[in-house]
Amino acid sequence: MIMSSSDRFDSLVAQLSDKEFSRFQQAVVELAAIGSATAVDALIISMEPKTWIDRDWSKRRRFIQKQLVQLGQRVVPALGKALKNKKPDIAIGAAEVIGQLQAQQATGALVENLTRVSGRVRLAMANALAVMGWQPTGQLEPTFYVAMQNWTRCLEMGPAAVPALLTVLDIRDGTYLDIINTLKGINDPHTILPILASVKYVTTENTLSSVASAVAKLARNTVAPLEAHFRAQSIAGQFVILEAFKHMPREVAITGLTPVLFDESSPFTARRKAAIELQKVNWQPQSGKERLFFHGLLWHWKQCLTEPEAFIKILPQLTIPFTVAHQLRRQLKESLGASHPALDKIHMPEKVKILVAEDEPDIRDLIAFTLQFNGYEVITAVDGVDAVFKAVVELPDMISMDVRMPRMTGYEATRIIKQREETRHILVVYLSAKGQESEISAGLETGGEDYILKPFAPDVLVQTIQKILISAKYGGIE
Repeated sequence: MIMSSSDRFDSLVAQLSDKEFSRFQQAVVELAAIGSATAVDALIISMEPKTWIDRDWSKRRRFIQKQLVQLGQRVVPALGKALKNKKPDIAIGAAEVIGQLQAQQATGALVENLTRVSGRVRLAMANALAVMGWQPTGQLEPTFYVAMQNWTRCLEMGPAAVPALLTVLDIRDGTYLDIINTLKGINDPHTILPILASVKYVTTENTLSSVASAVAKLARNTVAPLEAHFRAQSIAGQFVILEAFKHMPREVAITGLTPVLFDESSPFTARRKAAIELQKVNWQPQSGKERLFFHGLLWHWKQCLTEPEAFIKILPQLTIPFTVAHQLRRQLKESLGASHPALDKIHMPEKVKILVAEDEPDIRDLIAFTLQFNGYEVITAVDGVDAVFKAVVELPDMISMDVRMPRMTGYEATRIIKQREETRHILVVYLSAKGQESEISAGLETGGEDYILKPFAPDVLVQTIQKILISAKYGGIE
C-alpha cells in the first residue's frame, strides 16, 4: 500500500517523539527537506523537552536547530512567532537559532520578550541580541542588563535600574533572590511595597531570611514604614515584615512585634509568628494577662496552666488545631479535675484538618472526597511550594503529601515544615508510587509518620490516618 504525502507527513511528525535517536534524526532531516511552513512549525515545537524519551534532550534540540539554521532566513518569521510561545524551551530554542542566523529583522521580537516571567527565556533573548551586536539605549539599557542577569551592571546603574528589576520580580523566577539582593544594594526605600507584593510563596528559610533582610535595610531599620504597610499585606507579606524585625536592633524589633501580638484584628498565624520572634529576642511580658496570652500563642500549656481559670478566659482568642486542642484538654482535666465546669467552655475544633498536597487533579480530588466523606476537614495544595504556604497559613493537623511534585518535592516541603516552629507539630503521611525501601526510609527521615503506596484503596488511606492520629495520642506541641 502506497502512503499518501499527507500520511507520510503525519508519520514523520509522530516520529519526532521516537525513543530511537536515529529515527528521530531521520524525521528531522526529512521534515527539513520538505521545508513547508507546517514542517518548520513541527520542528520548532519539537524543541520542547520530552524527558521520557532522552535524558539528554539538549542533543535533540541542537540537531533540530542545526537543520533550521541550514534552512536560512526563510524560517525567521516562524521563529519570531515562537519567541512568544508559553513553553520556555521552545522560546529559548527559537532565540538561539535567530542569533545563529544573525536575523536582524527579528530584533524587535527579541526586545519585546526581554521581560518574560522566566529568567531563562529573558537570558536567551538577551544573548541572541548580544550575538547580533545589538546595543541597548535609553530605558532599554536596564531592561537588557536585567535580562542578561548582569547584577553588577544593575548596581552601577542605581535607581535607574529599579523599574526594570521590579518588572520581572516574581517568586516563580529562578533569579528572584538575585533581584532582591540587587534592590537591597541599590537601597531605594520605595521598593519595599513591590517586594512585599511579590512574596506570594516565600517558603524556604533561606529565601524568607534574604527577603526579610532586604526589607529591613530598605526600611532603614525603623518600624514606621513596615507598620504602615502591615495591614494591607497578604499573610505571606506580613510574615516577611515580621521576619524583617529579626534583622533590626532588639529594641526596634520589640517595638514592631508587640503591637501585632495583641492586635485582635491580625490573623492568628501572624500573631503566633510575632510571639515566636519575640521569644527569640527574650522579650518578657509585663503583666499576668500578657504572659498568659504570650504563652498561649506559643502553645506552651505548662506555663499557661499555672493560672488555669485566667487562661480559660483568653482561650477563645487562640486558634488551636484539633490535635493540639486534645492535648490541652487532657492537661486541663489533670489541672482542674475532670468535672470542672470551665472545661465545657473550651472551644474544641469539630474536625481534624488535613491538607492534601498532590499535583495530579484527579488523585487530589479522590483523596479530598475520601477524607471529607469520612468526616475530616480538607484543604488542598497543588505542589510542594503551595503545601508549605498552606501549612503556615492554615495550620492543619496532618498533611497527605505526594512525593513527586513540581517546584518542590514532598520531601523538601516536609523538611521545611518540620524545621519551622510554626508548623513542626503537623503530622505528615506520604503517598507515592515509589515503593523502594530507600524511598520509604528517605520519607521517614524527613519527619514523615508513614508511607502509603499508589495506587491505594481509599479505606487503607483512612485507616492509616486514623492509626497515626491514635499512635500520636492526638499529639501537640510542648
